[in-house]
This record gives sequence, structure tokens and C-alpha cells, in this order.
Amino acid sequence: MMTSESFVSSYREQGFVIARSVFSSTEIADMRAAADELEARARDFKDDTFEGVTFYALHRPANPFARDITSVPPVKGMLRRVTYAYAVSKTFNRYRTHAGLLAHVAAIIGPNAKQIVNQVNFNPPRSAGGWGWHQDYRFRKAGIVDLKADFVQTLTALDLCSAATGGLRVVPQSVQLGALKLDQDNENAEKYFDAATAVTPEMQPGDVIFFNSHLIHGSTANSSPNKRRVYINGYVRSTSLIGMPVLRDGQPIPTANGTMEYEGDLELLPKA
Repeated sequence: MMTSESFVSSYREQGFVIARSVFSSTEIADMRAAADELEARARDFKDDTFEGVTFYALHRPANPFARDITSVPPVKGMLRRVTYAYAVSKTFNRYRTHAGLLAHVAAIIGPNAKQIVNQVNFNPPRSAGGWGWHQDYRFRKAGIVDLKADFVQTLTALDLCSAATGGLRVVPQSVQLGALKLDQDNENAEKYFDAATAVTPEMQPGDVIFFNSHLIHGSTANSSPNKRRVYINGYVRSTSLIGMPVLRDGQPIPTANGTMEYEGDLELLPKA
């Protein structure tokens, strides 16, 4: 177990830090069932679909950042991600303001915060593709004073995350390389950094990784017969001009009031 000081110092030095067992087995079971419900809702979808502000992106057997990704047909009913899942799922809405999760967020960005990212990512069993190397700063909307200091992304493991299941790969200390546009030249992304330094931390269900907006990360295909799902939530200091309030003086705000980042934007949200 890390102390609060070692947790934050590790985050600052490496660009990421992992907190173990933030969510209980019961809470993870709730979210797994909610993820199953999302998959059931999308079972008959033949293409990417909006349901109100919620966006269902179907799986394509390719790197989402590949230049020809739009020419790769989606797999009917197979999800890659659901953005703003909280709007259709009471379960995911409840856990985005989980006290234990937000306590770690507060340690990094302070006791007053807003939320701008909310999505569930799927890496289907024995599926091709994965997520190419990228930095999240590339997808953030204007209005955040200092992305490196004011924004933190969180990824909760709902299933085992490992090299075999296509778990998250990160490049330690890559925040020091600055702003790279890896998503625009993904086929040649590794010429901008040393990919040999990348690690795939093994995360058990309930573990959460917290990472910086400039950390280089991605994932490989899921070669296992098991599901690999994660719940992603991103938070900013309350000084941000965008976002939905989630923390006030260290206390969670459970009621969804306002918008996050790209809600209602039918053109930009699918690309973000």
C-alpha cells in the first residue's frame, strides 16, 4: 500500500500510478453486469450508433488510429467503446463518483473537480487490433488551464488486464517527451520514443490506474478467450471551463448536473 505522498510522487515521476483494490468484488460484479447490459443493447447495431448523448462505437478488427480505419467494416453488435455510458446506466453513473476513486483523484488534482471523460472500453476475446500508441491530450477540448497539472485519467479494470488480454501498455516517464501527435502517424509512432521501455502492468478487477494527459499508452489485441473491459473516467480541476462537477471540498457530488466534454456533439465525439 502506498502512502498519499508516495502515490502522488510516483504519479508525478512516472506519469502514472496504480491503486490496488479501489473497488470491491461486489462493486466490480455490478459493473460487469452493467457492461453486459451495454453489450445487449448493442446486439443488433450494424454501425456506430448514438442513443441520446451516449455513443456506441463498434469493434473494427484494426487499430482505431490506422489511416484506413474508416474502410474497415464494423463487426455487428460487437462493442469497442461506449462513451457517456453513465447516461444510460444507473450503475456506471453511480460508480463515476465512487468515494474511493475520487479520494485518489483529489490527491492528484485537489478537492474540487469536474468530470469530462466517461466511457467503457471493450477488448473482445480473441479479437484483432488494439489501441495504437497515443497521448490523451490530443482529444481534450479547450478550456483546461494546464492539462499536465489539471487533468487525470482513470482506468478501472473490470476484468483481468494483462499482456494476454490486451491490457493497457504504458511508457514510463514519456510525459517528458512533450506533445507528440502519435495518432496522426500511428504506423510510425515508435520512431518518436523507445517502445522497448513500455510495460503492461497486470491489473486485477478493482485496480485503478491513474495517468497523465501526456503519457504515451495503448494496448494490443486480446489473444485470450476472456473479456477485457475497463471503465474510464477523466477529471479536471474545477477551474476548468468545461466539465460536470463531481467534487466539492473533497466530497463527491453524485447527481449528474451539466455536461462533460463532447456531449451532444455528433460530429466530434466519434473522433474523440
